[in-house]
Amino acid sequence: MFDWLANPHRFSRLTGNLQLPLIILSTTMISLGLYYGLFDSPKDYQQGDAVRIMYVHVPSAWLASFLYFSLAISCIFYLVWKHPLADLIANAIAPIGLIFFCFDLNYWLFMGKANVGYLVGLGC
Repeated sequence: MFDWLANPHRFSRLTGNLQLPLIILSTTMISLGLYYGLFDSPKDYQQGDAVRIMYVHVPSAWLASFLYFSLAISCIFYLVWKHPLADLIANAIAPIGLIFFCFDLNYWLFMGKANVGYLVGLGC
């Protein structure tokens, strides 16, 4: 199965049909998640609105870490076995991981300013 998908033309033809429904589904789910996480969630009794940082920061940090781990695995597959699909995957993963890393870092820097005293108290 994987040898059949190693051909970039076959892989592109197969995934071309799935692209539009997956874009619609992911855009809908991301929009709903951001709405419920940032606007519809209750305030914390100690941190207030600053607790909402965790609804964006933690998932984007996990996703960035997973993407960089996947990038490392696909690069190993390409360097060791010269698998042509691994090169395409690595080229697709790198900018997405960078976007989530920058989003995570910027969100933490800008939204975390309200929580600086709390973070210093934790020793961070």
